Amino acid sequence: MVNATKNLKYLIIETAFSNKESDIAAASKHLCPKMLAQELEKMRVSPEVFITHLKPGEGALTMKEVGEAAGRWRPRMLENNQEFTL
Repeated sequence: MVNATKNLKYLIIETAFSNKESDIAAASKHLCPKMLAQELEKMRVSPEVFITHLKPGEGALTMKEVGEAAGRWRPRMLENNQEFTL
């Protein structure tokens, strides 16, 4: 679906768990940073990537791992009240 949207400017995607909880992420149908990186590698479009749904108390660790696993996409954490322009 993402690749079918040729003019995709922003991708907001959850990454709820850190890599150490990858089993929980898979069982609960959520992502961890290494799983996020695998999904992003499938993209043929180049939107700005924003991460949401971080597990409370583990946001810094998860975003560090996101940067290590998917850094070439330059993902950023979605901020409260963040606004986007089209």
